[in-house]
Amino acid sequence: MTVLASLALPLLSVPLAPPTEGEHSWPQWDGPARTGISAETEWASEGKAEDLWRVELGLGYSTVSVVGGRVYTMGYAVEGGLDSVFCLDALTGEILWQHSYPSEIWNRAHEGGTVNTPSVDGDDVYSLNREGNLFCLDAKSGEVRWHNFLMGEDNIHGLEIPTWGFSASPLVVGDQLFVNCGRILAIDKKSGDVLWRSEDYGHGYGTPIAFDLDGDALLAATNGSKVCVVTQEDGAEVASVEFAGKNRG
Repeated sequence: MTVLASLALPLLSVPLAPPTEGEHSWPQWDGPARTGISAETEWASEGKAEDLWRVELGLGYSTVSVVGGRVYTMGYAVEGGLDSVFCLDALTGEILWQHSYPSEIWNRAHEGGTVNTPSVDGDDVYSLNREGNLFCLDAKSGEVRWHNFLMGEDNIHGLEIPTWGFSASPLVVGDQLFVNCGRILAIDKKSGDVLWRSEDYGHGYGTPIAFDLDGDALLAATNGSKVCVVTQEDGAEVASVEFAGKNRG
């Protein structure tokens, strides 16, 4: 089954006017508050049977981020072996820009393709792929602001690519970007430099969640061996519990 053969926007009973930036935006995986809940009102699911538009983007499981009338997502081109980050017009489906780079298909127990969702923060779009390519792209043009291959030539962060690759999406909090690669990495969002890395919690695929507790800024993530809570300041462990789920690899 081709999972992301196309991206379709259903024609719902809503006014088709482009939203302003910040209005009803969905800038990251699981929504603005990472709850999966939209605060939009005055719309109905009943509408016309046909799609408003449909665009072929390739293979993958990536969802979408929507900001300022633009849709950001990822897809994989089997012919050419390329991962792509796409920016589309939310009303027409027109591809406004596309950033592509070589990647493996990752067809393990499924047809393969992308799994990560881009995160939008102001004029920047952050994208991580299964192999550890982390990009900061200009949200309007797709121009590369910086690129950090997290595995690196000498793997200084001590990462191991899981069976299904690095599958968590980037999380932006303040001036930092957090990614879960078994170790949680904190990255300067303007330079791409790694600021700290947590201990190794094993293969995992969960996007971190940021929260405050008793005045402390913390992160929680589920990985292959533990559910962990670390500080946003330096990645020091605050708490952890053994996690014995199946198919953690």
